[in-house]
Amino acid sequence: MKKIYALLFAILIAGTGFSQITLLSQDFNSYDGDSANFLTDYYVSWNSPVNGTPSASYYSSTGNFGLSANSYKFGIDSATIITPYFAGADLLRFWYKGNGTGTAPNKFMIYTSSDSITFTSFDSITTIPSTGTIYNQALDSNVHYLKFLYLKAVGNFAFDDLTVLNNQGVGIKKATNFNNFQAYPNPSANGIFTIDLENYIASADIVVFNIIGKQVYAKKLSPNGNNKHNIDLSALPSGSYFASVKAGSDKKMLRLVIN
Repeated sequence: MKKIYALLFAILIAGTGFSQITLLSQDFNSYDGDSANFLTDYYVSWNSPVNGTPSASYYSSTGNFGLSANSYKFGIDSATIITPYFAGADLLRFWYKGNGTGTAPNKFMIYTSSDSITFTSFDSITTIPSTGTIYNQALDSNVHYLKFLYLKAVGNFAFDDLTVLNNQGVGIKKATNFNNFQAYPNPSANGIFTIDLENYIASADIVVFNIIGKQVYAKKLSPNGNNKHNIDLSALPSGSYFASVKAGSDKKMLRLVIN
């Protein structure tokens, strides 16, 4: 169940016809305190295996993880995680729980950044629950990186099921002429896709990212006679990608698959 939940590009079709795209996901299942077993391109300041100092940097015990073990343990002061790049996000979600925090002034700080250099304070969790809790908070589309920092006085902070989402149509204004654009063939056997903007006559920009959020392609789509535009991703390896297509103030995400 958890692996299905954590698929980077799981698309959930709601009864309204809107969909939800997972842009970034980390379930910590394979993490055992060794940075080599951590998702590529994350920065993790503290990695400590079993019998490490002062303890392991993960939890596997019942009640100390979200959907399933393992979870990351912020177990020392100023332990920090920085995510890889993502684009098009509008929601941050994760599971968290305090262990032995008591009334001490612990803080779990969340920062956002557009460039991974300058981080701005986004939220501060100062009332840390002793039971597992789901955090949900809206994100601005200009956010491309997140930083999590634990300021420890006493006790640890369990952290799991980190997810960054784009909710198409969920509280987002959608342009009438831009609703139905699509990519085909999808999956593509050769990496060549046609982007069909239907009756949207203005120019558009398409940017394609791989599953860890690295930009791999960009193109300006100029108005033409039929609003169908070819993009060539044949140089990319097989796998899943996501494309952000933006026209004016409107944006839509598509999942692209190369077989």
